[in-house]
Amino acid sequence: MEELLERGLTNNAFPGVVLLAGTQESNLIQIARGWAEIEPEKRVMSTETKFDLASLTKVIVTTPLALFLLEQGELRLDDFAGRFREEFRHKEVTIRHLLTHTSGLPAHQLFTNICDPLENLWELELENEPGQVVNYSCMGFILLGKIIEEITGKTLAENAHEIIFGPLGMAKTEFNPEEGPFAATELGNEFEQKKGAQPREGIMRGVVHDGNAYSLGGIAGNAGLFGPAGDIARFARMILAEGEGILAPSTVEMMFTLQTPPDQERRSPGWCLPGPYSSGGDLLSKRAIGHTGFTGTSLWIDLEKKKFVVLLTNRVHPKVSSTEHIRMRPLIHNRAWAEMEKKGLNSNF
Repeated sequence: MEELLERGLTNNAFPGVVLLAGTQESNLIQIARGWAEIEPEKRVMSTETKFDLASLTKVIVTTPLALFLLEQGELRLDDFAGRFREEFRHKEVTIRHLLTHTSGLPAHQLFTNICDPLENLWELELENEPGQVVNYSCMGFILLGKIIEEITGKTLAENAHEIIFGPLGMAKTEFNPEEGPFAATELGNEFEQKKGAQPREGIMRGVVHDGNAYSLGGIAGNAGLFGPAGDIARFARMILAEGEGILAPSTVEMMFTLQTPPDQERRSPGWCLPGPYSSGGDLLSKRAIGHTGFTGTSLWIDLEKKKFVVLLTNRVHPKVSSTEHIRMRPLIHNRAWAEMEKKGLNSNF
């Protein structure tokens, strides 16, 4: 495995990487390689490094909070989003549509109103009829985050700490973190500046890379979460344990159940399901869920194998350039699944 990770470093897929894979009982693979930062000076990557988890926020925070509220009798999947946020004018869009990226909302649009970023959200036009087309939408999850906050009267950060992080012992996972060590992301925000974002200066450490989440104070339903691999493993083990006091087993089962049309990308509430060209590799069982993040992060959980893989990289540092990580991700997952199966539960490698 070390050789394969070194290949990723050599091919500029990422400056640094942390791989943590295991079972409900133990970590079977735990490796840190490369650099947490290469500009302006080099810092070595470690297993304790905190990453900008980017869109893993969608599945570690927003999705489980929405499903928790479903369990509490606060919402149903087929409730209309406008029931909870009257400012949202597309009355036919439901919570299920938002969770499965079938709302018809655009994939991404920068919030340009600095004084009231959400005004951009309320004015969005639908690109497709709700329920018909999977169009991965950060905008939909920002809306879902705002719905959760409206229902609870608390921020996503407060809800996440109270309902998820505290009970699971994810003590180092948070929005707007104050203490590192951090994996650096982009120098400035050149990638989003090309799309019209306001310039941001310097290397980003502990500050969310996503421009919309940044404009919302670092707390959003689509991005903003930071944490180390060990904490993400705690979350994965909760899923493997069918909820472990956070969610009911039937709710966890919903995460593994196809909710999108048969001719579309295979998705459950919040999660990607295995399919062709899956980032989780070719060795996934049919009972697996996963997600990736723009900054170079990913999490896959296989309920049949009773195993998980956390793969965290800082591939956008010092700038967004190479797409080699897209090739490397499934290769690393294939190797991880195979090594865990061949070495057995009692090996430590």
